[in-house]
Amino acid sequence: MTRISVIMAAYNRGKDICPSIDAVLSQSDKDLELIIVNDGSTDDTEKFILEYKDPRVIYIKKSNGGQASARNLGIKTSKGKYVCYCDHDDIFHKDHVKLLADFLDKYPLADVVYSNARFMSFGKFLNITDFSNPKKSPEKDLYFVPMPSTMMHRKEALEKTGMWDENRIIRFGGEDWDLWLRFKDKLEIVHLNETLTDYCMHGRNMNTGKVRVKAMIITRLYVFNKRFSCRAKEAGIWKAALKSLPEYIRVFG
Repeated sequence: MTRISVIMAAYNRGKDICPSIDAVLSQSDKDLELIIVNDGSTDDTEKFILEYKDPRVIYIKKSNGGQASARNLGIKTSKGKYVCYCDHDDIFHKDHVKLLADFLDKYPLADVVYSNARFMSFGKFLNITDFSNPKKSPEKDLYFVPMPSTMMHRKEALEKTGMWDENRIIRFGGEDWDLWLRFKDKLEIVHLNETLTDYCMHGRNMNTGKVRVKAMIITRLYVFNKRFSCRAKEAGIWKAALKSLPEYIRVFG
């Protein structure tokens, strides 16, 4: 069995996808596969992907459906024991997959491990985001969502939580929030205090730029209602309401 599956969702990055691919293929732990899912790119992204002849690269092309659908397809194709995500504008540090996978090897009760990230803006260093110290505790703060590129999870963990939600309503960032909430509910999550990836801001990131307030509200409402409905089925409507009220206030207050 392959040890690590790296899922890369790609859309209209052209040659700029190459540093992300190079970083994965240059990892110190070579026991990995890189599954690149071209999510309906309309530019020359495919051309640059196909230039890679490394047998560890698995290329899949599909019609556009959003990051969640690309990640799900990559996961279904994967053969690794562990799964991690490197989007087309993330840069893994050399020991990224090794340190995360070694941690899961060492601690079999951990389902998910995540690290810190270095934020870069047009090639210049901005700051290191220490995800171990959110404004509120991870268990209580619905806004605390480490980036997908910082985490690695056991593939089998998704049997407990379900896959990425592909609903178009939350295609612009909400899918990360939705999955992380399910992780919190069902899995054992551990933070590794290492900076192992670069998040590169370049003006075309999905979660940067002007975001309509209406879209933000719809995303939050969808995720909250989904979470509330699941709790109501498990604990009953009144218990779910009491437990969800503080979360509702944080989300919409």
